[in-house]
Formats: sequence, C-alpha cells, structure tokens
Amino acid sequence: MISEAEEECFKEFLLRITQKNSFGKIKNVIKDKKSEIKIDQILKEDGELTRDYKESRDFILRKHFPLIDDHYELTEDELPDVEEYEFTKHEIENSIKGMKRGGAPGYDGWTIELVEECYFTDSEWFTQVLNTCFRYGFFPENWKTAEVILIPKEGKDLKDYKSYRPICHLGKDLRQINCE
Repeated sequence: MISEAEEECFKEFLLRITQKNSFGKIKNVIKDKKSEIKIDQILKEDGELTRDYKESRDFILRKHFPLIDDHYELTEDELPDVEEYEFTKHEIENSIKGMKRGGAPGYDGWTIELVEECYFTDSEWFTQVLNTCFRYGFFPENWKTAEVILIPKEGKDLKDYKSYRPICHLGKDLRQINCE
C-alpha cells in the first residue's frame, strides 16, 4: 500500500518537472523546418503510391518502427532484476561529461547543459531520480518520445521506403546513461 502511494507520488513529481518548458518554442521552430524535407510518393505493397507527404511519412515510419500491441505485457521472466542494475553517480557523471555540448534540446526540452546543471547541483538526488525511474519502470512520456527525421539515401529509388534513413532524437537523460 505504501509503496503504491510512493510510486504514484513519484510519477506525479516526474510529470510536473518534465512538462514543456521554455525550450518548447525553439523545438517547435526546429520541428517545422524539418517537415520541409521532401519525401516522394512511396510504393506500397499493394502496388499503389502514397498520395501525400503525411501518408508517405507515416508509411515509412510504420515500416521502420512496427507498432507493438498496446496490451502486450512482459512476463516475470522477461524482466531484468532491477536490484542488480542501479546507476552509480560515477556512471551518470561520466555519461553526462561525454555528451556533446551546444546541441539542440531533446524532445523533452532539456539541453545537456541543463542536465549537467541539475546533476551537479545535487548529484545524490539526480541519481536517486534515475534509479527510481528504472526501478519502477516509469519514464515520463516525453523521455520516450522521439522526433524522427527521414534522410533520403543517396542514389536510391525514393519510391522505396528502404531508401530513407530514420534519425531519432530522444530525450538526453536516462537513455544516454542506460546505454553506457
């Protein structure tokens, strides 16, 4: 009962601190510019061509990133033993120091400089937040949302969805540390 209340309180806290901030306007401008990338009509399996940019984009994304059923649930055997995988302050600090500076904010609106400032202001708290996210398996939606840019491959038939390379921009916090 208490752990459920703690988990719910933690989720509410994360949702509050990850709401869109002042970087949102900049991100939207960048996002609008990226949507100008020309995508040709794409040849579908049924031999038909897509009609417009939106249909072409959606078709390519579905092919590169197939959807998982919303009702899929992991079994106990598929879950890692999270007690064995706590991040250390050293791992987090090394990851943050290794991130490229001066780039655009991630989809979550956070720049590396902001992440670094939060970490060095209170590294104990920051480490605890990331470990709690990992332990409960709860991550704010904007940490899981990718901004995808489709880059046409040179010399390829642009009617083929495989001729586009998807580049994903994710939030910068836990994803980077988790990959280390």
